[in-house]
Amino acid sequence: MTSADHAAVLALGRVEAIRLLRHPVMLGAFLSLVAAWSLPALLDDPADAYPIMSEVNQSVQLLTAFLLGGAALIVSHLAVIRDAHHRSEALVSVLVLDPWQRILAHLLALVPLALFAGLLVVVRVAVIGANSNAVGSVAAYEQAVGPFAVLLLGAGGVLLGRLTTLTVTGPLAVALLTVATLGSVFFAPGNGLRLQALLPVTYGEVFVLPIPATLADRRDDWHLLYLVTATVLIGIVTLIVSGYRARWVKATAVAAAVSVGSVAWIQVLPIDSSLTAARAVATNEPSSQQVCERRLNVTYCAWPEFRPWIDSWERVARGVLARVPEEVAARPLAVRQRVNAAHPLGLGTGTISKAPVVSWSRDDERAGIPPAVIAETAWGSPEHRFGLATRFAYAVVSGKPPAVNIAAVCGSQALITLWLAVGAGVSASAGLEQLRKQGGGGLFLTTAGFGTGIAFTYPAIVLLQALLELPVDVAQSKIDASWAQLVEPSTTLRQAAVSLGLPVSRIPSVGDSRCGANE
Repeated sequence: MTSADHAAVLALGRVEAIRLLRHPVMLGAFLSLVAAWSLPALLDDPADAYPIMSEVNQSVQLLTAFLLGGAALIVSHLAVIRDAHHRSEALVSVLVLDPWQRILAHLLALVPLALFAGLLVVVRVAVIGANSNAVGSVAAYEQAVGPFAVLLLGAGGVLLGRLTTLTVTGPLAVALLTVATLGSVFFAPGNGLRLQALLPVTYGEVFVLPIPATLADRRDDWHLLYLVTATVLIGIVTLIVSGYRARWVKATAVAAAVSVGSVAWIQVLPIDSSLTAARAVATNEPSSQQVCERRLNVTYCAWPEFRPWIDSWERVARGVLARVPEEVAARPLAVRQRVNAAHPLGLGTGTISKAPVVSWSRDDERAGIPPAVIAETAWGSPEHRFGLATRFAYAVVSGKPPAVNIAAVCGSQALITLWLAVGAGVSASAGLEQLRKQGGGGLFLTTAGFGTGIAFTYPAIVLLQALLELPVDVAQSKIDASWAQLVEPSTTLRQAAVSLGLPVSRIPSVGDSRCGANE
């Protein structure tokens, strides 16, 4: 191309870039992206105060690619077929630029959009990462995945414009990509191949709760290289289809195709056996992967990236211990973070397994701590706080480790456990109300993606309400005076009501077969 051709291509590229950015579809995508990012803050979601940066990175990638990338595909396709729809191709053909040069201008028009998308991603990640409660980090190459996905999809729209002039092609292509991406989350091939990695943006495996970043199989570095080479390949093919037949272009297309194929194969390979082994260790015996802090008589253990949450866990634990007799509060206790990292979810592929409590007990014993209360890899909501408070209170009251299955907490122990848990703070008390609204009469608390947990019957919940109606100091003095009796497994709810001066008539006759006479 001559210098005049270069100038003309750049000038047309600037015009098309402006038209691309101000197109109603693109403006709608920008507004939708801002709305999606702002909604949690507007709703004041408590869990949003404790972000996990690896999860943030995935959500940012998905939203950026689907909204801005989808809009780029649709709008760039419409831009290329504009002349055909306006029947102005004969007029355009007399211009100084050849068809392939006009297509090159359309491809260059995508660059400002990709740069702007990158700026939005960097700002979004930086704002969330500035939160002192944020755990983990996002590398620069991980942040680049979303913008390059936008560039790839936009280039795909230009190529589609050279292949078909049907207006519906763009929206249909976006719909098919959406279905394929969502389907990749739930359907995985039995041979372990990660075929979803061939899509512009992937969500990877889905777990019941977030897993530590070191256990995730993201391969964002390879995926970024895949997006770059695929974008180059699509651009070159589009130029060839548009009539540019230079020898170097054909050679570049072959090199790009080989690169795309090579990187694609690396991406789809099954998970490395060492990562599978590390996930099994994290699920069954996580002490070797975690760091621990001893604060007074309680030891807190977590994966290194989740260490900032220990302060919040301690506030919940101290809230529970503040309501028990001093000699009980001084006993050694432990809180350990657990996650089911060995079983990703998916239709026909994932399971919620039984808790490996025997392995947990051995692991805690080797680490020199008592059987640990479970802390999860999600935190911040009232339900999370009440869940930890309840599990911690149950350990204080019963002295029992987590059960393999759902353990029914019965009789007086159920009442005292719940009373201690709601005393851990206003948020924990609110968590009880939220969980009661979600369920029926009783209360089920499962943890960490396992089948383990504790359950409370409806009569225990009703008697708790009667206990909470008493002034806190009055209830505290009555519980302290009868503590030994109230925490005995054989003490029934009726006996607890008599000891605490609560009306026995408040206890409903509907009980739970798992508790039997203890109700």
